[in-house]
Parts: sequence; C-alpha cells; structure tokens
Amino acid sequence: MIDAIFVLFFLLHLAASESATLTQAPAYASQRPCAQGCFAFNLYKGPDRLAQGIGCDYKNPQNECICRPDLQSDGDSFLQECVDNACSQNTLDTNSAISIYDNYCANAGFLRSTPTTSESSTTSSSSSQSHPQSTTPQTTPHTTQTSSLTSSNSASVEDSNSRKGPGQTQGPAPSETGAASSGSGSGGNNGLDTGSIVGIVVGVLGFIATAIGTWFTYKSIRNKRAQPPPYYQPHVERGWRY
Repeated sequence: MIDAIFVLFFLLHLAASESATLTQAPAYASQRPCAQGCFAFNLYKGPDRLAQGIGCDYKNPQNECICRPDLQSDGDSFLQECVDNACSQNTLDTNSAISIYDNYCANAGFLRSTPTTSESSTTSSSSSQSHPQSTTPQTTPHTTQTSSLTSSNSASVEDSNSRKGPGQTQGPAPSETGAASSGSGSGGNNGLDTGSIVGIVVGVLGFIATAIGTWFTYKSIRNKRAQPPPYYQPHVERGWRY
C-alpha cells in the first residue's frame, strides 16, 4: 500500500515537472511572428523568453514553474507589455497571446490563484471605519430665514392686536411675496405685447386686401355679362350680270 502511494506521488511529480510544450500547440502557430517572439527566443527548447520574463529556468522551461498559480498573473503582464510593443499595440494580438497562455496552463492542470474573500471583507470594513459617514441633519439658510420672517410677522400682529380694543382685531399682514405677485399680475394685464399687436394688424390688412380683391373680381364678371353679344352682318356675294 505504501509503495503504491509512493509510485502515485512520483508519477504526479513527473507530470508536474514535465517540460513546457506551449510552443508546440496549434494555437501558438496561428499567431503572428511578432506575438510568437514574446514566447520564445528560439535559442532553447520551449517558451524560453516567457520563462525568463517571469523568473523561471529559460534553458529548459517546466510547466511547474511557468504555470505556477502565483506566477500566472506575472506571465499575463509580461505578455501584454511585450506583445503591445512588438505588434504596435494591436489589441487582438495581445488578447490572443494571453488567452493561449492561460488555456495552456489550465489544460496542464494548473489553476490560477484567487484572493480569499476574508481579505476583501476585512479591507472594506477597515475603510468604512476609517471614513465614518455623518448623519447630522443640516439646516439650510432658506429654512432659517423663512422661520425668522414668520416669527416676526406673528409678533407684529400680536402687538397691533394688544394696542386695539377687545372687539377690534386685525388679521395677519399680507406677505411681501403675495403683494409682489399681485402687483406683477395686475401689471401684466394692462396691455398686449408687441407680438399680439403685430398679429392683429396683419390679420386686419389681410382681410381688407381679400375683400378688395373679391370686389374687383365680382365687378369684372358682372361687366362681362352686361355687354351685348357682337352683331355679325351676313356676307352677300355679288356677281356680274351679262
């Protein structure tokens, strides 16, 4: 039983430490030469340039290193910068190179490492504690001014009522806003604006011109009917007498 477990771990180690064959994949050959050059120098076997870019052995690149979960993000960054510079910042070439690298590592059995949710929750809680939100309501200057005007009006009304007799009371004084609105309303009804006057004048002139034209037309038709029909004298041919 122990020997079987040892053999199993040995086989897993051999599978994990196998040489990288990324440059032999069909997807790698479908790239443009500018993108292929970011994977390999073609000096050694396999993706030697990618391995060198992320700190792995570039003379004999191994899947265990170039596809290590914590190094895959470094590989993506290296390919993005390299392909952008080599292929004139062509987004299609850059995305294709990164996708080929990620798919190769996933098919080789190396999953990308992801941050735990506890770290993100701790960071969000600490940020909320360092920046507490204030819930104190703020009073606007307009509200304060309105309340002060109301209180002053009430005081003036009470003072005037106290000076008069018990049977003579005076209602609240009209507000400045109401007086201003009534003044503006009465001033607005004094006359018509310029546009209305011009419209009325144009309408009257048009009606007069139409009436005159109609009268002349009727007059000409009536005169034509009153004229007698032309008189035609019959033509008599005269012959020679012998």
